[in-house]
Amino acid sequence: MAAHSIPAEAFDDDAEPRSTLRLLKPRAKVLSVSANQSDHLVLYRLMDASQWTLVTADTCRDAVRQLWLNGARVVFCDHSLPDGNWRNVVGRISRIGAPPRFVVMSTLADASLRSEVLNLGGCAVLVKPLMARDVQRVLESAYAPDPRPLGRGRAFRSGH
Repeated sequence: MAAHSIPAEAFDDDAEPRSTLRLLKPRAKVLSVSANQSDHLVLYRLMDASQWTLVTADTCRDAVRQLWLNGARVVFCDHSLPDGNWRNVVGRISRIGAPPRFVVMSTLADASLRSEVLNLGGCAVLVKPLMARDVQRVLESAYAPDPRPLGRGRAFRSGH
């Protein structure tokens, strides 16, 4: 088990219990899969850095490697990648014991893409450029219980 340093504020008697628990909870990982470095940067800027750590991958192959090495609670994957597409990544992560939540990022998100992503177990399709409220909604859903395995998607729609 990894050791986590506990900030001095966690011992402050005036601190609310909820904030103390937040300080003690380790940061969950998010994997951003895109050949476009600006996608990684946008996600980094939109995430609450106190709760999430961003891990990046540029290809399908690198995404699978990062998942095995680092794990992730949520995967944001660009629609198209240099060595495949989001379907290739979904196919590989569905073999993981407790697969992460999966989100497809695309400049064009039509009903057909949304339906396919949900049917393959994804939790959302987000339109690029990403909006902070949509990213936060997906990240919050990572802590919500979902008894259905990858392959049976949860309904989640971006506000676009």
